Order: sequence, then structure tokens, then C-alpha cells
Amino acid sequence: KFNSILALIGTVFCFILFPLLSQQRNFTNVELPIYNFMKFACTINVVFAMTSSIITSTVVSLFFELKIGIKDFIFASIAGGIAVGASSDLITNLAGTLVIGIVAGIIQVLWNRLMDKYVNQISIIDSLSSLGLFGIAGIQGGIWSAIYAGVQGNDTLKSIFLDNK
Repeated sequence: KFNSILALIGTVFCFILFPLLSQQRNFTNVELPIYNFMKFACTINVVFAMTSSIITSTVVSLFFELKIGIKDFIFASIAGGIAVGASSDLITNLAGTLVIGIVAGIIQVLWNRLMDKYVNQISIIDSLSSLGLFGIAGIQGGIWSAIYAGVQGNDTLKSIFLDNK
């Protein structure tokens, strides 16, 4: 029980530190009001992705076991932050952020429920499930970054994924 409480305190720190880390971009040749808006957008995107990831993981965890798994709750918050971190300055529509968080939450719970057993069976020692947490969320974040970077140059996709302002 004590470890779960410490882990939940760590989750609170993740909610504080992940948005701050995502703001640290090198926005060169950007005017100050736009720079401040981009920092604010990064913060909002990370918080929304982490929150939607936690909510989704809770729902999926209830679907599997009819109880809320603390491990799913904690891992989903980190996975949501990692998945949106690379593209947090590219996204201007909160729907895109929510989709990233929802997908990260689903993938994280499914990995914890299904794939952890198979990873341990093939003699990969992953006691902290860092492959599922950081590896899969990082790959997902790279894919989302490529999608949003590609959307920036395409007017048709821009109207679907980003705000037209």
C-alpha cells in the first residue's frame, strides 16, 4: 500500500514536470506573443493527453478486471505524456491530443495485461515493464509526430486535423 501511495505521488509530479519539459523547445525567429502561445499550447496538450490516457486506462482496466489497477493508472499517465511530448507543439486542435491520449491509454493497458507475459517468456528481463511503458509510447509518439508534421504541409489534412486559423 505504501508503494502505491508513493507511485501516485510520483504521478502528481509527472503532471507537473511533463508539461514543463514539453515547453522547452527552441522556437527561433518567433515573436514573443506567439512564443508564449506555443508554450501554453504545449502545456495544455500534454495535460489533456495525460488525463485522457488515465481516463481511458481506467475504463479499459474496469472492463478487464472490474477494478481500477494502480499500475495501469500510473503507467497510463506516463505513456500519455511520452506519446504527446514530441508533437505537443504541432497540435493546435484538442481532439488530436485526446486521440493520442486515448490510444496511449488503450495500448498501455493491453500491453500490461497481454504482452508482459510473453515478453518474460522469451527471456527478456523487463521487471519494470519499461519496454511497454517507454518503448511502445515512444514509438507511438514518433508516429504521431510524423503524422502531424506531414499534416502541416497538406491543406486537405490540415482542415481535418488542425484548426484553420
